[in-house]
Amino acid sequence: MKKNILAIALLCMLFSSIAMYGQEKKPRFSPEKYKAHMEKFIGEKAGFTTEEAQKFFPIYHKLRSEQRTINKEITQLKRRCKEEVQDENAYQKILDKIGELKIKSAQLDNEYYKLMYNAISAEKVFKALNAEDRFHRNMVRTFNRPNEPRKNK
Repeated sequence: MKKNILAIALLCMLFSSIAMYGQEKKPRFSPEKYKAHMEKFIGEKAGFTTEEAQKFFPIYHKLRSEQRTINKEITQLKRRCKEEVQDENAYQKILDKIGELKIKSAQLDNEYYKLMYNAISAEKVFKALNAEDRFHRNMVRTFNRPNEPRKNK
């Protein structure tokens, strides 16, 4: 009986070690690498010089940071609403607050776009924002179809 239990335990350990050995380790997400890759992509597509990139990206990152804060607040409002039982009045207040936050985000866009095109040409800011959209579309495609080669248009 003891020999059977020992044999089963050894077989289980053998199969688990084989299963673990066959698994590929996925690389961890690195925010620094992502940021560097995005800056390189945007800079190339917008045709930035080194000086223009040094002027543009601090403004760009500050805008995106402030917008991330707003988006987190919107997400928290939605989660809180799901978790707590709300009445019609509470839903209206939450929707009003979400609307205000989205307006604030759009106002930030407007303010920072002005800062950007005062630092570099409006044409290059426009190209950079279009490049940002393409970068994110390419990233989504990569996540959806990881084995297909990316097309950097």
